[in-house]
Amino acid sequence: MREDVLVKAVKLAAVATLAVIPNMLDSYFWNPGYSEIMSSKVPESSLPLIFGRDVILVFISLLISAACGFAWSDGKKVAGFGSVESLKTNLKSVLILGVVLAVGTAFLLDKWLAGGFEKLYPRSPVVSITIPLRAAFYEEIICRFGILMIVFRLTGSVPASVLLSAVFNAAIGLRSAIFVGFPIGMDWRTAGIVVAKILVSAFFGYFYCRKGLMSTISLRFIMELKHVVLAFTSGG
Repeated sequence: MREDVLVKAVKLAAVATLAVIPNMLDSYFWNPGYSEIMSSKVPESSLPLIFGRDVILVFISLLISAACGFAWSDGKKVAGFGSVESLKTNLKSVLILGVVLAVGTAFLLDKWLAGGFEKLYPRSPVVSITIPLRAAFYEEIICRFGILMIVFRLTGSVPASVLLSAVFNAAIGLRSAIFVGFPIGMDWRTAGIVVAKILVSAFFGYFYCRKGLMSTISLRFIMELKHVVLAFTSGG
């Protein structure tokens, strides 16, 4: 691996890990629902050690994904990391798309989850800002710079890469829902959530291939700001 790729990967992984840590702190220590579940699985005294271990694992996974993205993006079929200039060029479309996706996913996904699974939706607007930070800097780097690029490297197929990374992204979201007790089953509600998540994630994969990671992270962050709005409207 080239030294410049490794240096860029370390920098991106470090920044992304710092962005993810506030949400991890909420999940492990602050959110009563999450901490109750965590305490039922492991002794409360072990949580700081487990938290430290998981921060290291998050950094390593981000580092590997970042290295894959910087090393294997071809700049043609897959835009790669992008640049500040390209982000400025795409800023208007990113803002508009972000708002449209926020409204659309709120009706397609969040209305199914918010009622019965409040643990997924912090009532505090301050705490809720940690969700877009995690989604934008963790899921997008892992799923786009990581999984998508690995599949692209193996197959050379953009459609296959977009689809498989979308399935993986949807699985991450479902894992969080299952963690707080969401009943995954053979029913229309589960099917609708899975299909909606895959479609939205596939769009993000396509957007990444066309516009680059910087624009994709910005788009995801704007979309996930809906959690702040939901926190305000819930009376938190």
